[in-house]
Amino acid sequence: MIALLKGLKTICPSNNEEYDGIVLSDSRCDSPLMIEIGGAEWKVLHDVPSIWRYSNLMPKFSETVTRGEGFTPLRRWSEKDIYLKLEGFNPTGTYMDRGSSVLASFFKTYKPNDSAIIRYSKDFAISAATYLTPSHRTKVVIEDPLKADPEELTSLVYLNAELCTERYREAISYDNPLTIEGLKTIIFEIVERGITEGKILVPSESGVLALSIWKGIKDLEKANFETNFKIIAAVLEDNYPSYLKNIEGIQIEKIKLNELIDNFIELTRKGVKVKLVSALGVALAMKLGEGIVIVTGESKGVNLRGSQSFWNDIKKDIAKALEGKKGMTAYEIWRELKEKYTLRGIYKALESLEAEGIVISFFEMRKNKKVRKYSLFPS
Repeated sequence: MIALLKGLKTICPSNNEEYDGIVLSDSRCDSPLMIEIGGAEWKVLHDVPSIWRYSNLMPKFSETVTRGEGFTPLRRWSEKDIYLKLEGFNPTGTYMDRGSSVLASFFKTYKPNDSAIIRYSKDFAISAATYLTPSHRTKVVIEDPLKADPEELTSLVYLNAELCTERYREAISYDNPLTIEGLKTIIFEIVERGITEGKILVPSESGVLALSIWKGIKDLEKANFETNFKIIAAVLEDNYPSYLKNIEGIQIEKIKLNELIDNFIELTRKGVKVKLVSALGVALAMKLGEGIVIVTGESKGVNLRGSQSFWNDIKKDIAKALEGKKGMTAYEIWRELKEKYTLRGIYKALESLEAEGIVISFFEMRKNKKVRKYSLFPS
């Protein structure tokens, strides 16, 4: 158990036990812990292009770390009343970035000189390292190396994260309360669009995402903002954590393996790249004929193909184009370089430069849309 930051409370939803401060884990609790947010009002900071537009209903930090996570599209799917919340549009390609933003903000505010120790799990480790490594020494504990994704491990090395197999009691897992604070902003975005009722279909393995959406709705209720959502966790047959069925307000629906595969194929054929588990929610939506499905993609690793000299040239040209500039979009850089390279090449090189700590990205709001801009890392 790790207790930090007095003045807030953490609760265990499975037994209603309360803890003083922020507690990141407790083996005595059968479910992920949650931070108690109370006494706030529902308010949107419309000029903030990230999840921190909802900071009124989130833990308070003196410094926030953001890469423009959130603000993901909501698109109609098929002729039925089904919509997809496309979390693959987050910076590293998954909804994990929402939680990583909160986690990194916590470390930067309250643990500026400490190492961040993360327990490896797919997508979570890449996302957390992307947010943490620019400011903190970051260790990633790999308890079973043979089950780890080799491409993710390569990307973690590029991000300068330290890979280790030692067991750390204080290692932070995906199912921590700070992650939940970030993930709950998905429902805030849906509410901001003017949607306050309907079925929210959540593909579930660990149950953390469904629990986070549930908590977001509870926090809205405490802020006297009424909604009429029904949360349904779509699970593969009997593969789900036992605590999920004990949370009042989360309904569980089982999906068969063949339904999962069929809907994944349909999504892929229509050009929607998602993790396999996301097809659980779509399969349930097709059965019900309605609902908002939360879908996510695979994490994006740092991966540059082609000759080293070519990528060295393009990166040098980009750095030169950014000299003395407050910020440029990838398209503006492409035009500045007289279209010498492909726009896709510019994006890939910027991704590499950002991982190397040479370039930083940030977002600005333009006509209610967030626009990503790049600048050289301050010397």
